[in-house]
Order: sequence, then structure tokens, then C-alpha cells
Amino acid sequence: MLTDDDLATSRLTPLAARQLKLEADVVEAEEGLKTKKKALAAIAEHELPDLMAELGFTDFTTKDGLRVTVKDVLNAATTGKYKAAIFAWLRATDNDSLITHEVVAKFGRGEAEAAESARRAAGNLGGDVALTDKINVQTFKALVRQLLADGEEVPVDEIGVSIATRSTIKV
Repeated sequence: MLTDDDLATSRLTPLAARQLKLEADVVEAEEGLKTKKKALAAIAEHELPDLMAELGFTDFTTKDGLRVTVKDVLNAATTGKYKAAIFAWLRATDNDSLITHEVVAKFGRGEAEAAESARRAAGNLGGDVALTDKINVQTFKALVRQLLADGEEVPVDEIGVSIATRSTIKV
């Protein structure tokens, strides 16, 4: 005769095995995705743009209607190791109006009224205040893109900007 433990084990064991199999499947699928992403990047960022440049094309439509275009893509980040250089460059080029400033005041437990007063007045009421400078990455990229289009000199290496050629395909 089966006990309650036997019944529980007979139901739990297959589920545990199924979970383990699915975990392994997910790891395998993620590895496969990494491989496919690398292959896609090789074609989209190198092979196809290089061949089109060699042939003198910036866009092309295949016989089966695929429209292939190649354009430069600007990559940038406004955080990390280039942040200080970006802000220094923005200030030096009189583009510091793009920098936003955030003041954060920290209050402890039981200081809700003081925190609310500080929020309303945007002032320092004795909390631990920090000033953070930020710039929206899209705004920064738009500025760099515009300056480059206008023929201005932009120290892309110093401020962590890279320009990559990438192909896109539309059906």
C-alpha cells in the first residue's frame, strides 16, 4: 500500500526532474543566443557594410524585395569612466546647458514633515544633501551627431563616443 510520503515523492520527483531539465535547456538556449548574436553582429556590422562599401552602395534592394541600407550609428554612454570627460567637454564648449542638476536630501525615520517641507521648498533642512550632475544620453548623442554633421571637431575618443557602420534590412 502506498503511503502519503510515497504519493508525495511520486509527484515531486518528476517535477524536480522537469525543472532541472528546463534549467539546463535555458542555459543551452542562452548560449545559442549568444552565438547567434555574435554571428548577426559580424554580418550587420562588418561583412555586409564592408561589401557594400567595396561595391559603392549605401542602399540596395535585392531581387526578392529586401531593402538593405548601411548607415553610421553613434554609440555613447554618459555614465561610467567617460562621465567626467563628457562634462568637462560640455562646459568647455559652452554646451553645459544640457547638464541637469539633481539635489537629493536624505532624511531619517520620523522626519517625514521635514522631508515634505524640503520637497516643497527644495531647500536643505538639515538632511544629507547630494548634488548630482546628469545628461540624458539621447540629448548628448543628438548634440554630438549635430556637431559632426556641421563639421565641428568632436574628441570622440576622449568622451567615449564611437561610430559604427551597421546594415539594416527592411522587408
